[in-house]
Amino acid sequence: MPTATREIDVVVEMMLNATYYYKQPLLLDELLGWSRALFPDGYSGFYRIKAGSIRDDGQGPMQVVSGGYGREQVHFVAPSAEKLPDALEKCLSWFNTSPHEHDDIDLVIKAGIAHLWFVTIHPFDDGKGRLTRAITERMLAKSDDSPQRFYSTSA
Repeated sequence: MPTATREIDVVVEMMLNATYYYKQPLLLDELLGWSRALFPDGYSGFYRIKAGSIRDDGQGPMQVVSGGYGREQVHFVAPSAEKLPDALEKCLSWFNTSPHEHDDIDLVIKAGIAHLWFVTIHPFDDGKGRLTRAITERMLAKSDDSPQRFYSTSA
């Protein structure tokens, strides 16, 4: 049986935290803490990142890019860093509203919308996929009204 790494332990703990506290609002401080836990040394691979803080545009706009050097293809450009505080506040405010406050949206659908919204905002230098899965799990736990998970959002 393979040995669990620190990285795996952190992701598991983050997912357990996300679901265990499903009745509590999701706060920016919690997201920042998860980001710090994912990158405690401030590196993502060989790249220095600002773990535990909202990204800036110091290295240019946040882009999703594929292709080798000289053949890069930009697939998506995230909102500029100056728009992130407002975008995150709106996203978290909507996430934390009960279904009866604004709409009667099914919480499974709300989990999918929250997932897409957070991925689109792309508020951190790295870790958006793992953080987004934790956000999605929190809403799914709310939907089930239980912190127990009987499925996985990622292998």
